[in-house]
Amino acid sequence: MRPLPEFGWVSAGLLTPVVAVLRADGHDATPVLAEGNVAEVDLRDPTRRITIQAATRVWQAALRKVPDPAFGVRAALLVDSGDLDLLACLSRSCETLEEALRFTVQFGSLMDETLACSLRSTSEGCFFSLGPRSAQYLPVVAEYVLLRLVVMGQKMLGTDEGRPREVHFAHHRPHGADYLREAFRTTVRFDRPEVGIVLDPGALVAPIPTSDPTLKRVLHAYAQGLLDAANPRVTTSQRVRDAMVELLASGFPDRARVARRLGVSERTLARSLEAEHTNYTALVDELRVELAIRRLQEGRVAIGDVAAELGFHDQSAFTKFFKRRAGVVPLEYRRRYVMKDAFTA
Repeated sequence: MRPLPEFGWVSAGLLTPVVAVLRADGHDATPVLAEGNVAEVDLRDPTRRITIQAATRVWQAALRKVPDPAFGVRAALLVDSGDLDLLACLSRSCETLEEALRFTVQFGSLMDETLACSLRSTSEGCFFSLGPRSAQYLPVVAEYVLLRLVVMGQKMLGTDEGRPREVHFAHHRPHGADYLREAFRTTVRFDRPEVGIVLDPGALVAPIPTSDPTLKRVLHAYAQGLLDAANPRVTTSQRVRDAMVELLASGFPDRARVARRLGVSERTLARSLEAEHTNYTALVDELRVELAIRRLQEGRVAIGDVAAELGFHDQSAFTKFFKRRAGVVPLEYRRRYVMKDAFTA
């Protein structure tokens, strides 16, 4: 069987929250982790990395077991170690919140190879962003990561001083979004180009009580060694996927448009993808499935509109495609896997 295309890598530890929620609800995590060819022992290995696609399969399988729109929020409140251990320890050894965030910018790719974190000043305040590719996160994953970072920051400072002014998500506002406002206790905005938090500039200079210069030097050297050994790379497959997402606003792009965006010929693009054991059609199908699932989970988007957004000529063609890839027709997927209260406002 031809291997599935790889869209970059993430630390296996980022599946720790999935296990936490499943166990809290009395489910066995083993078959869910198996969806990504991962064992629970892998989650404790800081050097174990899996493809983003494998991690996405695990999260989606977990959501089928626990179809709770607040899954990500619950995960962030349940987990206290195993996912961001290195960044958490390094951050606690820093002098200020700004220094801790800048180390997250430097070493965030150890958690997710495709992350391009940044800390910059805006008219709204200081914006800590997970980067443009974070817009492709499943909504529950984005909600988990941001709340986990906010909770870590507050524990690190020992006060509410680091609570963000605003929280930004790329996905649409879900029905019943009160759980997000209650969890973050601040303004939550949706349909933003990047996932991140807006902080008061004064919060960046807040001192961290556990600051330890010696420990910081040791952990920084260790993190740098892991980063050098990891040799992060962005595959042609990932670049194609990113280009397709960027071009979606003007319609689902064809091979020629993506090749032009990447500055290569169609033939060169085809050869590069073949070297990664995939092709353009396979990447289109994978992205269509992921985007379709995301839109169907939102609950309020008409299936015909989802079909049009994904470049299908009619709803019938989309229905056949989705059933072939997901095992059920779109309407049945929505009925079975989306919480009932997602349809009530």
